[in-house]
Amino acid sequence: HDILVETMRSLARGHGVARVVVATPPGERHAIGAALVGATAAAEGWSVVYLGSDLPAGEIAAAAAATDSQAVAISVVFVDDRERTLGELRTLRARLPGEVTLLVGGAGATALAAELEGAGIRVGASLSDLRDALRVAHRDATRDVDRVSPSADDSSDQR
Repeated sequence: HDILVETMRSLARGHGVARVVVATPPGERHAIGAALVGATAAAEGWSVVYLGSDLPAGEIAAAAAATDSQAVAISVVFVDDRERTLGELRTLRARLPGEVTLLVGGAGATALAAELEGAGIRVGASLSDLRDALRVAHRDATRDVDRVSPSADDSSDQR
């Protein structure tokens, strides 16, 4: 776990890079999965805000807002209480702005895939799925910024 966290830090990018919050939901204490997610995201060029394990939806959503993150990645290795986990993940989706991608992965997440995808949550079974989802989230975030930012042509005086 510590080695993976240090890997995330060593791969940290500069200001202006897309950010992803990484955590596990309440009851999920398997931090290695989340650390692997963070290290993978860092290797893909993301700035990682690693929160750790066993966190409620409200804290994760607040961290995403405070850091202006474009994505939140949640690791679910083992589901002890199905309804509690689903409830927390649905609450998290509801508390995040619509443009923030919510990714949930791990062995426990695949067992909840139908319910999660129905709630607008992207589910992945592997780190390869995570990489693909992060690329899509980055493209979508970049597209949103491009729509809001004036282009060079817009800044010139039109006569």
